[in-house]
Amino acid sequence: MAYEVIRIGSAVVAGAKVNEDSASARVDNRSNSALLIVSDGASGLSDRNLTDCESEAQWLARGITDHFDAVFPEFKDISTELVAAVASMRNSTVGQLLVSQEGIDPTAAISIVHLIDDVVHIGSLGDCPILVQFRTGEIRFLPGDRKLSALDESAISYLRDTARARHISPRQARTYISNILLENRQRANHHDGYWIADLSGAGLPHLAVTTYAAAEIRRVVVMSDGFRIGVGRGRPFPTWHSVLTALDNSDLPGMLKQVKSALLADPEWVEYPRISLCDDLSLAYLDLSEAY
Repeated sequence: MAYEVIRIGSAVVAGAKVNEDSASARVDNRSNSALLIVSDGASGLSDRNLTDCESEAQWLARGITDHFDAVFPEFKDISTELVAAVASMRNSTVGQLLVSQEGIDPTAAISIVHLIDDVVHIGSLGDCPILVQFRTGEIRFLPGDRKLSALDESAISYLRDTARARHISPRQARTYISNILLENRQRANHHDGYWIADLSGAGLPHLAVTTYAAAEIRRVVVMSDGFRIGVGRGRPFPTWHSVLTALDNSDLPGMLKQVKSALLADPEWVEYPRISLCDDLSLAYLDLSEAY
């Protein structure tokens, strides 16, 4: 079935000097297909950089997004294509150099939405949340890997406890959780940890894919966890409904900047418990409201 109107959009706002998020939204009316992807890179917790990008995590996140952009709309299956994307990067000159080194390699959380043959395929690996709005009005929030989120929440809880015990701000207590963050990173792609994309490809079989008939869907929103912190009571977007309402204005950079401004206005990390001043923020959406 061909659609008459389809809206897409994507935006990224860097949280720090080096942006390690990547996002893309594509549509092809000839094949009635669409693609959303958000890739949230994480560094190897060192200053090492063997790539021509600003960081190894940026290289990985952008490389995966670029691969999907290059094969769209011809590709058919997101799981198969994610394996191909990582294999291509691993077999590159830079990839071979990275896997030959000791240390923790960069990782990337990935969420992908693929509309093809009147079916919406939603894939998630890591902690990039996804919001699905159905034509019935139901809103379904898919948080991503709960184990990874739980590790982050545990680190933040320890950060706040340490700040209270030492009578310092959470930002000042950041140095006391470095070992916890390192231990969490070392759990990547282990059965007692979490699954995520890296050059080993070990986590890729754990990409969780859900499918819906396109006629059931009104909108799908994909985001990095950097945007997720801006949703909740007393925050720039009190509810997920308010996020969807803001999308009607199609000002994605403005939405991301609202969250970033709120974080920068909390320099001691008191109102927004977190482990860095401001994470990178990404949004991508697919709107089928006037289709089908």
